[in-house]
Amino acid sequence: MKLQFENGQVRILRVGCAAGQRCPDSEHPTDAAVTVTMSGPHRGEMQWSPAAAEGPLEQVRIELKTKPVTQR
Repeated sequence: MKLQFENGQVRILRVGCAAGQRCPDSEHPTDAAVTVTMSGPHRGEMQWSPAAAEGPLEQVRIELKTKPVTQR
């Protein structure tokens, strides 16, 4: 897992999972996350806070660090 970008609102990670290995869990499990699969049979699929997948595959994980802003 490699951090690609982070600011006060979002954290973007590139996650690589070896063949037969479970992809690593987030170090921030309470943050909502969107995962985009970049390789393998589910390439291009996007999921909200998905269950852990098994490699071989690459993912981009976008973790939301802040709660939604309420509209007035």
